[in-house]
Amino acid sequence: MRRRATLFLCLTTTAIVMLCLNGPASGADVSPAAWQLDSYCRGCHTTLHTQWKTSMHAQAFEDEIYQKTLNLAITDLGGPTNADAKDLQVFCLSCHVPIGKLANDLPPTTASSATAVSCDFCHTVSGTNGIGNASFINTPGDVKRGPYFDAISPAHDTTLSTLHTQSEFCGMCHDVYHPTNGIPLEQTYTEWKNSPYAAKNIQCQHCMMGEMRDTQAADSGPKRKVVFAHFFAGGNFIKGNKDESLKSLKSAATIKLITDKGNAKPGDAVKVDVTLTNSGAGHKIPTGLTETRDMRLIIMAISATGQQTKVFEEKFGTVMEDAAGKHDGTVPVWRAVKIFSDNRLAPEETRAYNKTFTIPAGAKASYRFEAALKYSPANQESTDAIGMKRLPFAVMASAAQTVLLPGKIPTAASAVKSSRVVPWFIWVGIAAVIAIFLAGTWMIRRKPQA
Repeated sequence: MRRRATLFLCLTTTAIVMLCLNGPASGADVSPAAWQLDSYCRGCHTTLHTQWKTSMHAQAFEDEIYQKTLNLAITDLGGPTNADAKDLQVFCLSCHVPIGKLANDLPPTTASSATAVSCDFCHTVSGTNGIGNASFINTPGDVKRGPYFDAISPAHDTTLSTLHTQSEFCGMCHDVYHPTNGIPLEQTYTEWKNSPYAAKNIQCQHCMMGEMRDTQAADSGPKRKVVFAHFFAGGNFIKGNKDESLKSLKSAATIKLITDKGNAKPGDAVKVDVTLTNSGAGHKIPTGLTETRDMRLIIMAISATGQQTKVFEEKFGTVMEDAAGKHDGTVPVWRAVKIFSDNRLAPEETRAYNKTFTIPAGAKASYRFEAALKYSPANQESTDAIGMKRLPFAVMASAAQTVLLPGKIPTAASAVKSSRVVPWFIWVGIAAVIAIFLAGTWMIRRKPQA
């Protein structure tokens, strides 16, 4: 009995000491002030903080599309006093302002809560309750967690966290399931988990953060072989870091285009074969809240004079259906009861498109065939619903081939030249004037001096 009592006392004491050292965990009564503002982290981690500041993690709360869509949902569900609207607001804010969730400060009323997915939130995550719907466990305090076992800081304690190097860290927020009916609204983590990338142990962090070589994680820290950048570059090239987001988009897919002939004539049918491959994304493309994204493949035929004809177009994404059976692409996620369709490209998937285009009568010189995969962070249905202008597209991948035709198209220079031909009689008149002038000059010079 004494041994059992001693063992129990030791375990209890150890648990109390650990709690004191680590601070309060998720669900505890804790103030938002328990987490440091990002400005504190900037003092030592200048480069990483600068990168994070341009990311969608830093802007997850203030993002205009998110804010307006959330307000639309609250209004649609009956206003801010409606119980369902309140629940939805807390549900969405739990990942967009996770400190607010942990500190029961939703909507956020303090700077710490409103700092979106902040430095100190991520680096005090101490565990997970699973995947999706803000399933993180967080232990705010002096201990900061990260991928190094030998990190030493004058500003705080450190400890190794292997969770920070695994896709499960990202999966706590990047799988989202409807809070009432459980249908998947976003499955970026699950898409990765079921992909060849997971089998190859290529984690989310390798692509979405990227590796910096032979540099420092902290300004005064040791030089390391690998430091993960903090751009967190996704597809939002408008609100997020434009250069990094475009780089991410352009590395996701590849297109090949081949025509069955290099020469043709008007009336000929040209076969255009296009292959599209998800060659660089470890998840489906597009991903995220894909019923609001806009990714489409467009095949065009362009004449030598610039006349454009759309040969084919396909839009990729998910389409939601509501309780009334409506599935026209305008059903908001909070009204969805099931996924009506999903035609996105899985990792390493290739699709072939075989199209035919007939060269129009009168066409000359050439016809150019182009295939482009274009992406916009929000489709027109989404921006129309919240009263915003249509967002621009970025080209993710493209390919082209030209087919030559008989005949030539007059160039602009030749057209200008032909329009400026001077009649012969004008040239004769000019020559006569010049001759008279020269003769008069000669006669003046020949006149004897007085």
